[in-house]
Amino acid sequence: MAHLNIRINNEQVLVLMEVGQLYYMRGELDKAEKVLRGALTLGRDNADVYGSLGAVVHAQGRTEEALGYYQLALQGCPSETCARSNMAQLMILGGNPKQAVEELEKSIEGKDLDDPAVKRASALLQIARILEQQGFTPAAEPPAQPAE
Repeated sequence: MAHLNIRINNEQVLVLMEVGQLYYMRGELDKAEKVLRGALTLGRDNADVYGSLGAVVHAQGRTEEALGYYQLALQGCPSETCARSNMAQLMILGGNPKQAVEELEKSIEGKDLDDPAVKRASALLQIARILEQQGFTPAAEPPAQPAE
């Protein structure tokens, strides 16, 4: 297999990320994933690409894969608020609000409280604390839908 020697700068990776995010916002998750995987191929050390790819696969219901991407994003940038709060959201939904509280506290520590990502993390933190106090565990099965 031939290897291409392509040099790409971080700005080009960011452009691909923007395209992926546009597809994501339009609900075209397959296209978003393809573009972000391309960005990942070109920018393996970019934590934001991992975080964005995590959000896309999360939206597709691939929870474990999303958690892996969020963890990779945090390895590259431990202070990344969006990836950490998205990961904490999955922890909440998975019945682990205690661990979510820990992650969300890290997410907002020392950050600008007016930042929209920090505001979201703060709101999730309040929810996680309430759920933790109430001993929340997710339902084993979703409730049955009423017959029409």
